[in-house]
Amino acid sequence: MQVVSTVYKNLNVMQEIVKKRSNELQINPNQLAVQNIVSSLGEDLKKMFELTTKQIELLKDYYQKATTILQEVESQSIFDIKFGVYNRRYLMKAITDEIKLIKNYTHPSSLVLARVKESSLEKVINKKDKDTVVRNVARLLLKTSRRSDIVAHFGDGAFAMVLKHTDINSAKKACDRISELVYQTSFFVGTMEVETDIELAIIALDAEHSTEEFLSALLEALPQTGKRLLPYLVCTPIEPEEDETEE
Repeated sequence: MQVVSTVYKNLNVMQEIVKKRSNELQINPNQLAVQNIVSSLGEDLKKMFELTTKQIELLKDYYQKATTILQEVESQSIFDIKFGVYNRRYLMKAITDEIKLIKNYTHPSSLVLARVKESSLEKVINKKDKDTVVRNVARLLLKTSRRSDIVAHFGDGAFAMVLKHTDINSAKKACDRISELVYQTSFFVGTMEVETDIELAIIALDAEHSTEEFLSALLEALPQTGKRLLPYLVCTPIEPEEDETEE
């Protein structure tokens, strides 16, 4: 900040020098006076150039350091600024932690994956407007969630909800609430109303499967759901395929 302040002050000084010499040129139009003024201006600018060169190098160095710090902060972030929910990194950790708790305490917990159907966004041309529609859906998910639930952006406009201490029947009711709220809410892009369709899939978490297996099952089920299809699907984990070896 000090370097930026100094550079700013020096640029103002440089502007004043140029104005001053310009005024002198207007007052003294003869050739000798012009030569003297141009010579003085050259000396002034040379001094300012030497000062600002050092400051610009310092500014460049500080900028690079600040960029590195911001990247480190972002790499440790747990929040998705774009959609106003937790990010994928935090989600993966939250599911893994919940699986460990289930193993120790055997309580039921569920995972829900939600995504705005692509057909709902086809008429929205501008990407920024599409993001706005998806962001509004994320807000509705937050609105229907409990304080103990975790709502996170899984990626590509898909959102996950970790429903702690929630069995499948209660998770179904949560999905019913989500569907009802989404379909009752009007989404506008400018003057155009967007008919929003949402995909939903549910799975019960257990200690026998991995985070990836749960998410794979949900992602596979999503396209089969929607307003004119099934409102949601209850899934089971996809078991990893075993490598077949020849005898």
